[in-house]
Amino acid sequence: MKNDALPTKLAKEPMIDATCEVRFSSDVPASAVVPGMLFTKLGNVSNIEPLPASQLPVQIRSSDPQFEFAALSRLTWGNFLILVSDKSVAIGCKMPYPGWAVFREAIVKVVGLLSELPFITAIERHSINHTVLLPAFVFFWRLRR
Repeated sequence: MKNDALPTKLAKEPMIDATCEVRFSSDVPASAVVPGMLFTKLGNVSNIEPLPASQLPVQIRSSDPQFEFAALSRLTWGNFLILVSDKSVAIGCKMPYPGWAVFREAIVKVVGLLSELPFITAIERHSINHTVLLPAFVFFWRLRR
């Protein structure tokens, strides 16, 4: 068998969701400043929309741990959605998944802009989540081999 290079992309994309989230501590609620800053610096932001959690008073959001990282606004930026809360920013891909190189470039750009903000005092957590949907027969086929 010939040892060819590994493929970089599958013919049929099994990825159904890809998200990168950055959680941080902040001197001011990030949801008040970050959407406007991203709108002006990113360019190609076509929409900023408030989400249902933004209707809750700040006192309730800050006192209840369930709402601490709830997204308050969503920006549509090309092939990506950016969710902003008081203490986090998440970048998600619209489907079809554009591939890691394009997703990584978007992550680096948004996180780079966040690093310029003086009121973000520390990064507490960052994560990248991918959801892949593979047909069950693939797993059974591999088990039988």
